[in-house]
Amino acid sequence: MWEGCHPSQSEGLGSYQHRQKPRFLASLGMTTRKAYLRYHFCMADNSSAFDVTCPCCSAVLKVDPATKGIIAHTAAIKPKTFNDFEAAAKAMKEQDSRRESIFRQSVEAQKHAGDLLEKKFQEAVKKAKESPDTGKPIRDFDLD
Repeated sequence: MWEGCHPSQSEGLGSYQHRQKPRFLASLGMTTRKAYLRYHFCMADNSSAFDVTCPCCSAVLKVDPATKGIIAHTAAIKPKTFNDFEAAAKAMKEQDSRRESIFRQSVEAQKHAGDLLEKKFQEAVKKAKESPDTGKPIRDFDLD
């Protein structure tokens, strides 16, 4: 069938996608998708490097097909966050006031946390007294 990464001439490219997984691919631990990609990678023009853009950070990677490695990396250009120093200082002050507000809210929540836990405990004790003790719970293992 296949030798190396090339399909036999009788099969053609169109029949590759519609046939079942050959036994020799299973013995090699390859899926038909891996074999398809391997074929097209081997058939690529090995003389020149090609560029790939990263979908996450938009960086450009230059890949050498012969070594299958990255030979160059160009980071994406990030725009400036602020146009002038005054805008940056104003944003920092707003951030500081927001941070202080969040801290004050957490301090207030911690002051009342003891009371809240005590109320929850009293409610759980009252609920436990109201519900009768049924004894040992039935396990699935006991039903067999």
